[in-house]
Amino acid sequence: MMMNGYNDFYTFSCDWETAETTRKLNLYFYPRDNSIELYDVCMKRILLKRTVTELSLNDIYLNATLTIFGKKIIVRQYGNPMTEQKLSKIKQRTFLMIKPEARQFIGEIISTLEKRKLYIRNLKMLKLQSLAAVQFLNQRKTPENKVSALMQNLTSGLITVLEITGENAYEQLKHICGPENFDEAKNNYPISLRALYGFDDIQCGVLLSDDYNMNLQDLEYFFPSMNDKLKVQAKFIKSTLCIIKPHAIKEGNIGAILKMIIENGFSITAMKMLNLSRSKCETFYELYKGVVDDYASMVLQLQSGACLAIEVQGNNDDGVQKAFRSLCGPSDPSIAKIIRPNTIRANFGTDKILNAVHCTDLSEDTLLEMEYIFKELD
Repeated sequence: MMMNGYNDFYTFSCDWETAETTRKLNLYFYPRDNSIELYDVCMKRILLKRTVTELSLNDIYLNATLTIFGKKIIVRQYGNPMTEQKLSKIKQRTFLMIKPEARQFIGEIISTLEKRKLYIRNLKMLKLQSLAAVQFLNQRKTPENKVSALMQNLTSGLITVLEITGENAYEQLKHICGPENFDEAKNNYPISLRALYGFDDIQCGVLLSDDYNMNLQDLEYFFPSMNDKLKVQAKFIKSTLCIIKPHAIKEGNIGAILKMIIENGFSITAMKMLNLSRSKCETFYELYKGVVDDYASMVLQLQSGACLAIEVQGNNDDGVQKAFRSLCGPSDPSIAKIIRPNTIRANFGTDKILNAVHCTDLSEDTLLEMEYIFKELD
């Protein structure tokens, strides 16, 4: 069946998690007009009649958190075999690790993925402890003669793990990363990630799963469906907060923004991708309530999809918040384009709400915002 008729649709099984319970829903997505319908499985009735939304098919994938009229709905699985058959390759889930030696090139690496229409669906920057590294290597059946060197490599600094979706994403990543043998990558695949950002067979810049089944296993290790033990730990020293907003993520600008941050002398010391409920967005923006006219729109934008929280560290404990705010530029991108054209908002924002990033306005609010994002939300 061709998915081009007005009444053709894809089906997904979803959870609507409320404070009291979790309700099972079927979501029907009609690609012809980006309309959706929600059916309550337990109550056996339509919860939402067919309605045109701002969602696109690209927004709907396994484990995605969707905001539908203020409700957070989590996509758990495909709703029928036909939907799975059509979308499993298009929305293939893939694991990738950016290793410590390539940390300063994280922006370039993610930009490479985004340009290939490989979408970042989840992300963590972690300091991997020895036990976790050994567990990870053992479940991958790593040869004994490599475990020690790889463990030392993986625990030597911050790693960034990513969940990526895209058409034939695993095969695409194999090509982008290049051969495991560093000399072969350097000589025969000079623009592969391993050739560009690696040094040898151990310090190879990026780590990809050996096969697709291991790929799913690696995803579950770092992005488990429950009981996530690998928490992102911010440093809270000489640092400030940046949040890449949902619209900038959907536009494929994560890599370019991270690259701009690093090239301007800042370090990235913690990152995690979040899907915030309306109440959490309201709590985060509480200082702006009654102060700025755009408060409600700011909340709507932040809750509209995944955002990326970043701890940005500088060399001056007193000046990092001010210096980073200067790099972000005026909150209105139209003004930034004129008076501060080399800022993040001038390059990636479109208006005062879709202005690419949030940064802490006042130095005295820095710790409050960072602790909310990196401590309380855990």
